[in-house]
Amino acid sequence: MFVILLVTVSSVAIGLTAATDPVGSNTAAPPLDDNETATLWSKDADTCDESIVNVSRATSETSAIQELANCTDITFKRPPRTAATWSEHDFESLEAGGENTSVHPPDANLTDSWAIADAHASVFAVHPSTRVHRGPSETPLFIAPSGTVRGFVDYRIRSFDNGTDSWTVTDHEVREVRLYQGSEVLAISDGSQTPALEYDTSVTESTSLTFEADIRVTLTRADRTGTGDGTRTETTVDEVTVSDTILIQVYEPAVERYSARYPNGDVGLAVYQTQPWHGYSLTESGEARIRGVWRYYTARDTAWDTLIHSTTEGSDRVPSPVRPVYVHAYPSEIGPRAEPVRDGPTILDVWGVESQSPASELHENVSVEVIEQPYVHSSGLALRTSERISIDSKCRESCEALIAASASLTGEPAHSAKVTSVSRWRTTTDRAQPFESN
Repeated sequence: MFVILLVTVSSVAIGLTAATDPVGSNTAAPPLDDNETATLWSKDADTCDESIVNVSRATSETSAIQELANCTDITFKRPPRTAATWSEHDFESLEAGGENTSVHPPDANLTDSWAIADAHASVFAVHPSTRVHRGPSETPLFIAPSGTVRGFVDYRIRSFDNGTDSWTVTDHEVREVRLYQGSEVLAISDGSQTPALEYDTSVTESTSLTFEADIRVTLTRADRTGTGDGTRTETTVDEVTVSDTILIQVYEPAVERYSARYPNGDVGLAVYQTQPWHGYSLTESGEARIRGVWRYYTARDTAWDTLIHSTTEGSDRVPSPVRPVYVHAYPSEIGPRAEPVRDGPTILDVWGVESQSPASELHENVSVEVIEQPYVHSSGLALRTSERISIDSKCRESCEALIAASASLTGEPAHSAKVTSVSRWRTTTDRAQPFESN
């Protein structure tokens, strides 16, 4: 049995359910093809060409998927890896403003000092991750226990042109960047204005990530004594520490799994996991699978739609050349499903916490088939199947969890789910009966 979790790498199966005005990547070699890029922009307004009645009329220059993405949002059966791939490569185009200009997103936490102005450290993106729309005002960001935080640091140096005694900048730098989970240091790196900090953590509760940077400016001036031709050189150093904190929850599945065997040879399986999860596959090919209530779309982080360029003369707002993108999970009207539909596994039960619909909290341009009434989280799924599958008491590869959204790029192994409870069942009638745990 392959447990398929909420933050995953997989080949995507696309369903059709609002919106794109695609923004092109600024990298020399875009990491995604045009079809994949077209699916990213669920928060963009629809710009459907009314002359396109159906996808069969798509021109040779624009594929059917691109035409559909211009008219409606694209949703996914499984969490796609396109958001992480796009964000990683688009980040390469992010540039600082130089000594006299600070570039920052509009909501950056700005810090000023004697020589430094408009300094900030801002989190650009965290991947692998999925933002889960559980209910009104409940949208936690789940991140993988191992991943990458990309950040942006910038500042400008004040002008000290006041005659012969003016200060001259001799050096300025980001000395060090750090990543904290709560009070624990996860990563430290030499100074960079666009660091990519890799982390590993075992903490699974709701917590925070803090991206922090030390900025240092060195200035000198020549202070003439007025006697002879001698001068005295004065040196001063100004330093500030800037930071940005986001709330996250580490996604570390702990699966409780139970099994049953029926007199006719059918197998019954029940899997429970307190954190949101996608479903599970019964075979390596994935032909027989069960999925829960969650479905997915990708959308940009609107906090990076524009950037502010601040100088001594004021500030200008400009369109941002970079757009971080995230995977979003939402409870779908489609609900839990078994595949193949006709002769696949049979869902016996679905259970979990009941929540109100998150429909009212979705972005105004996101139009997906989100459930409109109270719903049950598919924390537990039980099924009956005639598939020939192994019922192990150990996780091994049968419980492999594919949550590394960039695994195809880095070659890193997939993350394994932890099985915390496995029971054997014996059947003497058509109803399975438990006899012991092992």
